[in-house]
Amino acid sequence: MVASLQSFHTTGTIINVRVSFSIPSDKWLAIYSNKYPNLQFSLLSTLSLSEQQGNCLIQIKGEGLTKFWDDFSTFYDSKKYQLILQDSQTLLMNVIFRSPWVLWTLMEPQLIILFPIMIRKGILSIDLIAPSKKIDDVFKKPFWKSLGLNIKYLGKYCSCPKLTKHQNRILSYALEYGLFDIPRKKSLTEAADLISEKSPDSKISVSALSENLRRISKKLSESYIKCSEL
Repeated sequence: MVASLQSFHTTGTIINVRVSFSIPSDKWLAIYSNKYPNLQFSLLSTLSLSEQQGNCLIQIKGEGLTKFWDDFSTFYDSKKYQLILQDSQTLLMNVIFRSPWVLWTLMEPQLIILFPIMIRKGILSIDLIAPSKKIDDVFKKPFWKSLGLNIKYLGKYCSCPKLTKHQNRILSYALEYGLFDIPRKKSLTEAADLISEKSPDSKISVSALSENLRRISKKLSESYIKCSEL
């Protein structure tokens, strides 16, 4: 596992890519999402059990939900799905499906899949994070052309800067009290007093508030510059 993680970070620039493609017409998701175009199918998680079988947790919302369920529960093998939640607006269920070769193609090279995966009218949209070389290796395979692969977004992956819990709290108060507005809604002195009143166990002085705001601004600014250079 360590070797795999090291390999992930040394095989090129980490990129974020959003792609869409048509699900093969014989797959149940293609059949039902085309048959019920007003429904939004969201894969909340997927698991490749083998090259022959996979499992997914799926949420379905939209008009025609009752009709879909009557149809699906009548014709889909009852041994291969488990209903978790059903109301007038949402269906949530686990489904076992055959030949998950597209899923296997994305998971086997250890691409990071961002959920939910959205499906509508037979088109699947998915966000992936991986080294650029792995992305290239996966999508240069010829079968993607037959699925109408469409690259919606491609860019270097940039993560949000990590603030401490204390910094998050200070930032929330700073926005609430308009410390970044021009002119400020509250002075630093007023803000420090209000913060101290709300959180007696973590009173803050004007100088400490000012210092925290500078540290937060530096983190966010450095992250912005780094991401804007992509």
